[in-house]
Amino acid sequence: MKVSRSEGLTQPYVLEATDLESICNRLQTWFEKFDFEITSKDSLKREFSSLADLLQFENPPSKDIQTLRISGFSEDIQTRVWLKFDKDLARNIFISFEGEEETTIAINELVEERLAAMKPWYAFLARVEAALLFWGLLLLIFLTLTVSNIFAGKLSIEGSLNITLAIISVASAIFGVVLSLVFNKLKLLIFPMGVFALGQGAKRHKDKEIIRTGVVIAFFISLTSSVIATLIFAL
Repeated sequence: MKVSRSEGLTQPYVLEATDLESICNRLQTWFEKFDFEITSKDSLKREFSSLADLLQFENPPSKDIQTLRISGFSEDIQTRVWLKFDKDLARNIFISFEGEEETTIAINELVEERLAAMKPWYAFLARVEAALLFWGLLLLIFLTLTVSNIFAGKLSIEGSLNITLAIISVASAIFGVVLSLVFNKLKLLIFPMGVFALGQGAKRHKDKEIIRTGVVIAFFISLTSSVIATLIFAL
């Protein structure tokens, strides 16, 4: 019985040389030959007849890889595999394979395992919507102010909002809007959906990793400081 799967997935990933080697080595059980095709920043398509040839590509900034396609060929023409990775915000991974049920199940498990291993630590930040961050931050500040005012006796039983709470709430809303706009820009640069850490791209990824870590640490320090300052000011 023939079984197949064709699906577009949305998942942050970092594709390294070890990932390509693992995919090809394990797929060699069913496929004798692989072809690779990349689209670069210079809008040119480049084809490689082997993984070794692909890994020799320098991937400089001017030719930064934008998409990568892997095709596997078997003696059985009805058994196939096709994987494509790109940097789109949605459906940035496309997988397609077909074969006998036992073979397809094994390929499916292999692909799922490798995709899970390629997911970076900042996957949540790469997918989170700026609007969600804005409303979440605003709600956190609002609840903090409300609770602090209740304990301080500044909020009446009827729940009337004092001037301090109103001013800080408006300021928080403005800050949230600005933060969401900035976050959208930074997200694409610092927390990309797709990274091809191949050739020189591996160093670029490593350099940005330092920036990513610093941004996350700074964000949590700033958020914690804001909450503490709000509590002190409200009390």
